[in-house]
Amino acid sequence: MIDVTGDWVPASTREPLALTVIKRRYNQCMRFARSHFFSVWRWTLRLALVGLMMLSGTALYWLWFDNVYGSDWTAIVGGAFLSVVTGLVALWSLATWCFDDLL
Repeated sequence: MIDVTGDWVPASTREPLALTVIKRRYNQCMRFARSHFFSVWRWTLRLALVGLMMLSGTALYWLWFDNVYGSDWTAIVGGAFLSVVTGLVALWSLATWCFDDLL
C-alpha cells in the first residue's frame, strides 16, 4: 500500500491518517524546538567562554605583571596553572566560534 506521502507502507502497519499527520507535526515542532535550544546554547557558550578568557587573562595580568604578591613562588605556580587553563579556554573558544560540530 502507498501512504499519503508516497511512501510504501505494509498493510499490517497501517495507521489512521490523522495519527500520521499528528506524528509528523509533533516531529516538526520538536525539531524546531531542539534547533532553537541548541542555537541559544551555542551563543551562550561562545560568549561565556570569551568572558571567562577575559577574566582569567585579567587575573593573570594582575598576578604576573602588576606583581601584587611580589616574586613569591605561589604566584608563579598559580599563574602558570592559570595560563594553561586560559590557553585551553582560548582553544575551546576558538573551536566554538569556527566549528559548529564541536559544541
